[in-house]
Amino acid sequence: MNIKSFPSSRFFAVRTQMHANVVPDHIPKRYRCLVVSVRMQHRTMRSHNLAVLDGTVASLEATKDAITAAAPVPGLSIALNVLIALLKKLQDARSNCDTLVVLCREAALLANALEGLAKTIRTGLEQYPVGSPRRVQAQERVSGSGSRLHGRVEKLVNDLRTICVEADMLKQRNYLAKFLHSTADAEAIAGMKDRMAAACQRFQMEGNIAIEALAAEILSFTKAAEEERILDSIPRADDAHYLSAANAMKARLEEGTREQILACLEGWEEGQFSDHCAQLPVFVLVGEAGTGKSTIASEFAKRLQGRGRLGASFFFTRGVQELNSPRKVFSTIASQLARSQPALRGLIIDAAREHLKTAPLQQLEREFKDLIDRPLNALSSSHPPIFVVVDALDECTEEGPELVPSLLQLLLSAAAKPGWPLRVFLTSRPEPHYIHRVFTTPELKPHISVISIQEFRGSVTGDIERLIGARLAEHETSKRWSDEDPSRVVRIVEKSEALFIYARTAVDFLLADVDDLLSIQERYEILMRAQGSFGLAPLDTLYRAVLENVFPPKDRLPQMQDRLQRVLGYLVAVLDPDGISPATLEKLTNMPTAESVPILNKLRSVVFFERDNVSSPFRILHATFREFLVDGSRSGDAFCVSAEQAHGRLADDCMRVMRSLLSEHWLRVAGTHAILFKLLWQGNDLRYEDAQSPHVSYAFTYHDHHLRHGPRMLPATLRQDSCYGRQAIPDNLPLLSTVNPLIPDGGFQDATVGRQALGRVIVLGMQHSLPTGNEFQDVLSEVDSCLCVVQFRQISYKYRQNIECELLSLVLDILAVVNCAPAGNVTGINAGTGAATVDVYHVRRLTIALKAAKTSIHMHDWDTVSDILAKAHRDFHEAIIAAAIPAGQ
Repeated sequence: MNIKSFPSSRFFAVRTQMHANVVPDHIPKRYRCLVVSVRMQHRTMRSHNLAVLDGTVASLEATKDAITAAAPVPGLSIALNVLIALLKKLQDARSNCDTLVVLCREAALLANALEGLAKTIRTGLEQYPVGSPRRVQAQERVSGSGSRLHGRVEKLVNDLRTICVEADMLKQRNYLAKFLHSTADAEAIAGMKDRMAAACQRFQMEGNIAIEALAAEILSFTKAAEEERILDSIPRADDAHYLSAANAMKARLEEGTREQILACLEGWEEGQFSDHCAQLPVFVLVGEAGTGKSTIASEFAKRLQGRGRLGASFFFTRGVQELNSPRKVFSTIASQLARSQPALRGLIIDAAREHLKTAPLQQLEREFKDLIDRPLNALSSSHPPIFVVVDALDECTEEGPELVPSLLQLLLSAAAKPGWPLRVFLTSRPEPHYIHRVFTTPELKPHISVISIQEFRGSVTGDIERLIGARLAEHETSKRWSDEDPSRVVRIVEKSEALFIYARTAVDFLLADVDDLLSIQERYEILMRAQGSFGLAPLDTLYRAVLENVFPPKDRLPQMQDRLQRVLGYLVAVLDPDGISPATLEKLTNMPTAESVPILNKLRSVVFFERDNVSSPFRILHATFREFLVDGSRSGDAFCVSAEQAHGRLADDCMRVMRSLLSEHWLRVAGTHAILFKLLWQGNDLRYEDAQSPHVSYAFTYHDHHLRHGPRMLPATLRQDSCYGRQAIPDNLPLLSTVNPLIPDGGFQDATVGRQALGRVIVLGMQHSLPTGNEFQDVLSEVDSCLCVVQFRQISYKYRQNIECELLSLVLDILAVVNCAPAGNVTGINAGTGAATVDVYHVRRLTIALKAAKTSIHMHDWDTVSDILAKAHRDFHEAIIAAAIPAGQ
């Protein structure tokens, strides 16, 4: 008989007797079997529900510790404890409805979600070594009280606690109430089940972001930030990239020109260059100065990048710091490869993490092996070709003969390895010979295609004619002039002798007064009359003609000649790759813009400069003009520049600017306070471009380089300072040098420029103003050590600024303590005087913190360094405030 046909009028009596475990006598015999069946079903259902409930509770208790240990998220253990407590309350209630099973299932799903979250977090953290600062940082991002992950867990805990309140009400009913309200129990548990499902859904998915995806996103962001930190720590010359502003002039390809040689390069790129050279991994383009090699290299790099094949580019530039040295070539290439090649990114980051533990810049062989060779060796043999473009090898003049052959040997040997994807495109002049000797070594020669740009001379003539025609057609007056006699363009092309730089310079010279038809004709006639009587034709002849036209002998009076020599000297010696503006030059050298701008206006055919704009940076258009100026046999007495004297003048100017920041008695404590205030609040890090005072930025950045390339001088000796009766830094010694005043012979070594270098000089002065044995001597020594280590590390701008500001702010507070020291207590440290002093305990804690920061600096853990210094400064600052001392800034 079906239980549904059982008379409802008797169901209550039957259920009552069932709880008593008997069958009532008044129940007809035909129903007694049904009663027994119902009772058995009831007992089975009850046992099953309780078993499910008990099993769920046991399972949660068994996995709770593992989940919370794997996922260090605040509140997660609370959520699990509340969930377990909720199910235990239902155990005590002994409810027997089917809905209980569904509720248990929802609880199990929630537990699975928590376990999945724990697994995601554990997997994400395992990529960092146990106990490493990076792992601690990742844990903090996951478990931070303000993280979105923590917010989700808090909401879940609140939802579960609300359900627990309902379970308490269910548990508190007595036996009779449960008996009378079993249907109500089922409804209550059903409501809890629905709320449990909703809470689980909110926890698992909120804002269309799954909880595990959220955890992975947080950890991947941490990983990405860590990777960026490592990449930023790799020393690199950013201006070496073909897209940098410093290389803008090299990218001036006139549309429709150089197509033949570019097609040749694209054929080599595709392995279809020729039968012999199709698979050769190295292509060397050789050409004389001014033939357009850099423009071709820039355009080829641009096309490679458009096709996703450019790995890195390094464009050497003669006379520009970092761009005329091989020291940062491999680290720069590695940095660019990590950003352009996804398959190499992780490999280079891992390699750099280990490499940087030794030092940022190392020997070329070590740099190459660690940062390029090992990552490339780990690539799949099926990886597509990766192209590296290196332009103007001949302009690598700093340590060129010593290091360039080694650089080429390492780079080209890697490209020549069978199965490696590296492809290298190089450009160079035919000289120097130490470069080309590498190309002919037995092990490299079979892998290198050396092509002279002269092989494409047939197409160059047409390209130059198109270039000149297009430039003249840009203006109505010049177009009318060229249309009157088309042979004029032909004669200029013939004069150029296949030199693109000649054509560019000549047409710029013609267009100096673009609206004056007579001026264009006169300048054209000057070009045609110019003869190659000086140096090497035709470029030297052109440069000589340009200079003599705009500065004729009748105008070269002594004062005018002096101004011209100064401007030409600045063109030769200024090191900033972006150039320097007349306004900045005035502040740096005291040369008025009224004197420099008219000269620069006349030089615009050979110098990049915006007419009459005192804020427009100026710089030489092409390296051949610099070479012309410094070679007296080519430029003549009137225009020849002594590079050594130009560097010497700029070194003196930079020194004057730096010393202007210092008071007359810079070793005095009061004066030092003012200096530090300027350093901290005047503007940004002096090592970087400061829009408020670019002349100060230039002085601090390039002083030492100008000093090294200026006239040779005997080493200065330290003198006795009359104020303190001890040795001090002499006026003619560079401020940006690491100076030890205890060295009798006044020896010093050049140091990396920056605000920290001047800070070290000031800290040194403070140390000498305090008596021997003073507690602050140890603190200042640790500050100096930290500044010294930071000075020689490649650190991102943000970290460097934070670290230096914290250290120099500490110095300000120390000055405040010393200045407020009571009579008889020259240190300001508590000596039982009852006056405003700082307990020696705080000073010693400060020393310990600085030592810990220095250790973290050596480990390149910049976040930890910043945290340690910030806390140390905050604690010390609070201590001196508590001591009623007016604190420093």
